[in-house]
Amino acid sequence: MSYWVGKVTEIRVTKDDFAWLLIQWYFRKADVNDYSVTINGDPGTSQKKAIDVLINQLGDSEVVKSDSWDVVSPMTVKEVVSLIQLPDNATVVLKPSKGVLFSRFDATVNASERKMNIQTSYKGFEGFSSI
Repeated sequence: MSYWVGKVTEIRVTKDDFAWLLIQWYFRKADVNDYSVTINGDPGTSQKKAIDVLINQLGDSEVVKSDSWDVVSPMTVKEVVSLIQLPDNATVVLKPSKGVLFSRFDATVNASERKMNIQTSYKGFEGFSSI
């Protein structure tokens, strides 16, 4: 999958009958790797191993829900896929399926500074399975 992933959260139509989509962005592993990541706001070196494990365990079908939003034209949508939201402590293995993505984590993103904070209540990252 080489395109961006977003969830349409709202559709608005102007007086001129032109539609706009409000998109909430989701980040793939490759996108997360482009950011300086913290977990639960802790930039400490004690988190380094947990951050590495979390990023390495993100699967090809997994995306991280962000707090980034944009308004876009519907003409920019390539295809519709299903998104399954799992709890952040989910360690089950899902079979990758064409057109199906899943998410376990939420993130706050500062795009201009290339920083991402992933929120999770889960502590045992070594138990995660790449999906």
